[in-house]
Amino acid sequence: MLDSVLSQIVATAIAEAQRPLVAELAAVRGELGEARRELGELRRALEQPGGGGELVYLTVAQVAERVGVCQRTVKRWLEDGRLPHVRLPGGGIRVAVAELERVLRESAKERGGGSGMTKDLSIPPDSRHTEQSGPAVLEHPGPWPTPTRRSRR
Repeated sequence: MLDSVLSQIVATAIAEAQRPLVAELAAVRGELGEARRELGELRRALEQPGGGGELVYLTVAQVAERVGVCQRTVKRWLEDGRLPHVRLPGGGIRVAVAELERVLRESAKERGGGSGMTKDLSIPPDSRHTEQSGPAVLEHPGPWPTPTRRSRR
């Protein structure tokens, strides 16, 4: 009899301890379902041709290639809020083609024409890589600093 009472007490304690976890699990399942629906929508959108068969969303590398700047520059634009983007659950970043084109058009209008965001986003023209000019060559003003060893803490 004592064993059955102890078993009931232990079972009740376990059930009470599991309640918050069960509620948390239900919430996570709901979020997962929502994420799956959003992913399905993104997949369907990517499968649809978007005016000439191009993708609806671009990676940072694709944006950099399309605009003619390095990936770090595109990341700076994203951090500064100059280019709208979507951050994926895994940490990836995607830029909608329509948003990129809109920002490029607005940028060109503000400057009275031109090919893109370069001047508006404070990128020196000589730092862009184009097929006509080749890669940019940046000159260092003096001798390179000697690397120093950082102390470990």
